[in-house]
Amino acid sequence: MQSKKNVLLATWSEDETQYCEECDDDIQTFHGLILFADERVYEPTSDELATYFSFEERLNLSKDA
Repeated sequence: MQSKKNVLLATWSEDETQYCEECDDDIQTFHGLILFADERVYEPTSDELATYFSFEERLNLSKDA
């Protein structure tokens, strides 16, 4: 799982691919979630970050791990 800007999330399984006829190769399937508010990417407050968006620390998903 990767995240960006705390509210953009992408997840995938190495086994979930589809064949692309145009590129003559298998392509990886990604699933994503982006939070929006007022037609813009949502920017959480500091309190919201600590309470709701600290999953990387809890799941140890940081890039340095």
